[in-house]
Amino acid sequence: MGATGAQGATGGEGATGGQGATGAQGEAGATGATGSQGAIGPTGPMGPTGPQGPTGATGATGATGPTGSGVGSVDTASASSTSSADKTVTSTCGSGIAISGGYQVSASSGSDAAKVAIVQSYRSASDQWTVNAVETSNIPGSWTLTVHVYCASA
Repeated sequence: MGATGAQGATGGEGATGGQGATGAQGEAGATGATGSQGAIGPTGPMGPTGPQGPTGATGATGATGPTGSGVGSVDTASASSTSSADKTVTSTCGSGIAISGGYQVSASSGSDAAKVAIVQSYRSASDQWTVNAVETSNIPGSWTLTVHVYCASA
């Protein structure tokens, strides 16, 4: 065997080798910081009407109220049938107190009765009802004012 010869020139670059095998999974990283709160979303649409609930229990019966006095009587007074332009008539309870009153105008025709205006209709005493009436236009004949008083037991 002879002496070792001089080193030869460096050869050219070789071809790229194939992909190596996937390495093992690394350890999990630390949890990141919590992000800021997002904006509030828009209000959603109204939901459908729910079903009707059951009927509630019947309430207790109320106490019986006091017995009312009712209308004890109706008394009437009339002004005489005259052609006077103004009339004031007072009707008095035979017993008890006046609780309300009313009136009626009578004339020879409905158009004549329509010419009478009631100026006042009022309780004039504890047992009386008074009505004042006037002609608003001349009535050729006579007319009557009748006053009713509704009386309750005292």
